[in-house]
Amino acid sequence: MGACNRGRTRRGPRLGPAFGRVRAAGLWLFAFLLLVGLATPAQAHPAATSLILVERGASETRVELRLPVDQLLMALQHGEVDDPAVWFADNEAQLQTYVAEHVALASEDGTQWILGAPALRLEFIDELPHIVARMRATPPTGEVDGPIHLRSDAIVHRVVSHRLLVVRGRNFEQARFAEESLPIGMLHYKKDTVVIEDEGGSWWRGFVGMVGLGADHIAHGSDHLLFILALLLAAVVRPVAGRWAGGRPTGEGLRAIAWVVSAFTIGHTLTLILGVTGVVRLPSQPVEIAIALTLVVSAAHALRPIFPRHEAWIAAGFGLIHGLAFASELADFAPDKLSLGLGLAGFNIGIELVQLLIVVAITPSLLVLARTPAYRYLRIGGASIVIVAATGWLLERVGLDLGLEAEFNTLDQVAPWVVLGLAIGLAVLAGVLGKKRRQLPATGVVATSSGSA
Repeated sequence: MGACNRGRTRRGPRLGPAFGRVRAAGLWLFAFLLLVGLATPAQAHPAATSLILVERGASETRVELRLPVDQLLMALQHGEVDDPAVWFADNEAQLQTYVAEHVALASEDGTQWILGAPALRLEFIDELPHIVARMRATPPTGEVDGPIHLRSDAIVHRVVSHRLLVVRGRNFEQARFAEESLPIGMLHYKKDTVVIEDEGGSWWRGFVGMVGLGADHIAHGSDHLLFILALLLAAVVRPVAGRWAGGRPTGEGLRAIAWVVSAFTIGHTLTLILGVTGVVRLPSQPVEIAIALTLVVSAAHALRPIFPRHEAWIAAGFGLIHGLAFASELADFAPDKLSLGLGLAGFNIGIELVQLLIVVAITPSLLVLARTPAYRYLRIGGASIVIVAATGWLLERVGLDLGLEAEFNTLDQVAPWVVLGLAIGLAVLAGVLGKKRRQLPATGVVATSSGSA
């Protein structure tokens, strides 16, 4: 028996045809995964999600769609394009019609809202080209309260794997002014409608919020604060023969400051209104460069009179420039005219309250110090600091990297405390030097003026 088995090869159990099919399936699965793995590095990024931004106002609602170009091309069956800008220019009318046909708003009872014509632009978001479409929606009845039903099947009507994220944007009556977004829901192939609940709120809440926003903007705007300081330094002294000589009497000094501050207010209020309403729109860089130049010129005037007795006119002109910078803070913040008007008023009131607080806190001390010999050094030192800071801002804003961005940001954060410390320091100094000045005639010493420079 052992001799007969010695020459045979031992075989395992036969697995049959089922094992062959399993093995073939495994090989196909392995090949598929390998192909997917090889293809993955070739993809620059996953498919982008579209975004629908909804901003509810007191009389209308603003809707903005941000549609990735690559996904939109598939939905339109246009194929790939080499230059998105050229494609957008050639197809803008078709895109406008497409967006209008794939977005709708309705009230809770089914009443369809009236949509304005979409305004389109090409914008790169996260380095990817997007078509951004903005439109205004108004209910035919004028009633904007209650839930809104938003329907959109943009892109997803053909690209079934695509998604549209619907988010809340700014809301004036909720005092939500930042570019934050609160998710509402996700639209996809089998779900093209989402309900946007009424958040409530009030115009008073929005107005108070805008007052706070304006106050915060000026309180943490070190460039605007230094500009006000430069104006005040020169307003309390008299120009004589091309030099600053002696402090103004209290009444004259107060009138000079009132004229300068009022002129600056009128100037920046005018361009704030024009900028926010879209009548005047300038790129931010030239505006910021111009602001730095206004600081340099105002501080140079505080060193030596450049435009004596014309300070109010210059302040008004410089205010026009600063108002454009204020307007950039409020770009597109309000979806309707009521919110826009209240927001502008509140923001400007906030600016003026802080500006007035600074003037009231510093002016009495400057009026006293301007009549002492020490004021010459205070004026020159303060103006020099403004020139140095403004020169740094100017160089940064023309594109020269000084590596001081962190320092400038820190200065903006601590600016209110710097102003508070300055006001206290000037008050103490004015008290000490003012008392000493009053005592000089009693000792037979003639009081000196602030000197000339």
